[in-house]
Amino acid sequence: VRETSGETIFALEEPLKVFSVDKATGKIEKKNLSHAWKLTGGKMLRVKLRNGYSIATTPEHQYLTFDGFSFGFKQAKELGKGDRVVAARKLDVTSNFDIEKEALKLLSAKPFYAKLKEEPAKTLKESILAEGTEKIREAIGSKLKKASFKHSLWRGILPLKDLLRMTELLGVSYEKTYNWIEWIGLKDSHNIKMPQDWESVFYAAGLLIGDGTGNKFVVGKEELGKRFIEICTSLGIKPKWRRYPGKTPELTTNKTFSTLLNALFDYPLRKKSHNVKISNFVREAPGNLVAELLKAYFDCDGTVERARSAVSLTSVSKQMLFDLQMLLPRFGCLPITQGDTLYLSGESAKHFTEKIGFGLEEKQSKAITLV
Repeated sequence: VRETSGETIFALEEPLKVFSVDKATGKIEKKNLSHAWKLTGGKMLRVKLRNGYSIATTPEHQYLTFDGFSFGFKQAKELGKGDRVVAARKLDVTSNFDIEKEALKLLSAKPFYAKLKEEPAKTLKESILAEGTEKIREAIGSKLKKASFKHSLWRGILPLKDLLRMTELLGVSYEKTYNWIEWIGLKDSHNIKMPQDWESVFYAAGLLIGDGTGNKFVVGKEELGKRFIEICTSLGIKPKWRRYPGKTPELTTNKTFSTLLNALFDYPLRKKSHNVKISNFVREAPGNLVAELLKAYFDCDGTVERARSAVSLTSVSKQMLFDLQMLLPRFGCLPITQGDTLYLSGESAKHFTEKIGFGLEEKQSKAITLV
């Protein structure tokens, strides 16, 4: 729309809905964003709030404030101690997330092989033969040689990336493709079934984000170990116990499972503690799935502090603490972060027990007494 030496204003091709505050009522509503504004260069400063939230911003950026009587705007450079910056306590996020589609796209970026069920394998083979095997191989850019491609098609075991490109070319939906797959695997690891119960998969991811290391889950609570075994078994994984003198027992899975978690949940395969974070796959997922991951993570690393009347969680990953600050308001939880610890108290603790909660009965019972 307009471009000068100091700014560029864009008109969006399609309106984008964003959260906005009605200054007359103080209520949060969704409004259409029609234009975007970008400044060229300029200095930056960091605004840090008492609850631990912080943001890097240009000095002239306008912030909505509240003085106890009315709303107003202040530039970032004008903000000072005691100013109240308006922030949402709860965001009602709706999700149109196609989980099978997004999972397949992320998994296909890894070197997985997919085994098709008998009937779909037959259907795909007939469709490829009708189109011309070599024509399809070239069209999808397969790295398999001619003979290997034909053999893979005959066996019904294909690189997942090739399978996805073939079904896209043939007009097969992601949902149908997902349901065609019996298992996925890596060349040097065991196979696992395609996830069907996504709540369980998100819970398992939360356990490993909390107390995992590589393909191992460190079992601090027997109850969590049993739940982890149940989830692994549903995926065709046979976890094995590892018990060493003077150490917490561990359950080992396999490389295929840890690679799946890395693809979908950004689960670090090395130096996990400092690198855990919330993946885009989780951010875009429906609330019930996100709640399961958070429940498991708090089961592992969360605590109920009666002295502070708060639910707390400690992490050495600054990115994870930041991500939780952005994610928890979806459940009406506005955390306070101090150092490496995040706290939920008052209404936030109440909403946590109601919308997320602990899976461990003992912790949940203690949390309920806070509110």
